Amino acid sequence: MFGILGPIGTPVEGVVDELARELSHVGYESEIIHLTKLMRKIDVGCEVDEREFDARYNSLIRYADTLRERCGHNGALAGLAVTEIQHRRELIVSRKNLPNGADSERTETVPALGTAYIIRQLKTAGEVEILRSVYGKKFILVSIYCDISDIRRTISAKIRSSSSFTRDDNEYEKRMIDLIETDSNEKSNSYGQKVSEIFHLADVFVDGRTSKLIHGTISRFIKAFFGHNGISPTKLEYGMYAAKG
Repeated sequence: MFGILGPIGTPVEGVVDELARELSHVGYESEIIHLTKLMRKIDVGCEVDEREFDARYNSLIRYADTLRERCGHNGALAGLAVTEIQHRRELIVSRKNLPNGADSERTETVPALGTAYIIRQLKTAGEVEILRSVYGKKFILVSIYCDISDIRRTISAKIRSSSSFTRDDNEYEKRMIDLIETDSNEKSNSYGQKVSEIFHLADVFVDGRTSKLIHGTISRFIKAFFGHNGISPTKLEYGMYAAKG
């Protein structure tokens, strides 16, 4: 079980694709769990604004916040992920593992061998806590980071390209900054996103500046995780381990 934590503007798609690719090299098929798609199956009285990039992103944040508040728990979206994983696991088991005519109730005890689940994206401490409590050491949290200047350029470009009409540069700048701050930490909302508060809880940190850096980190991690004895920690990784300890 892999949880992806990527602040807005980081290459989440590239990391997910690379992770699935590296998992395939060790015999695992990947199931991608999109939390924003799952939550929209539940009507919470919010609409998703599809017109412009920042409007869409802000409306998705409001949708998720409202769902957490309705459930009374800031880890509610992780509950949706657990339910979806259970459903997909049963489908995989019935398709792959059980012989024709076998009792379907046995799907609860037969493992879905060779399957990894990639959950994108986590935004609150409650989500991480729930997934770790359910899956234990089988849950791996992956945090993605980039230079803030790269993040600003990426978001600014997306806001400009999706804008229905030309705006003043200062307004684009303000919208970009507001969106980054909202994604990072909704301080006034106990059910809001808290990406900056949980980023450091990851088991692996991926430098998302280039595809080469993404590949290097994911490849090393998967090899080490699956027991390759030629992988040793870098000085930076050992320092991070010592700091956490």
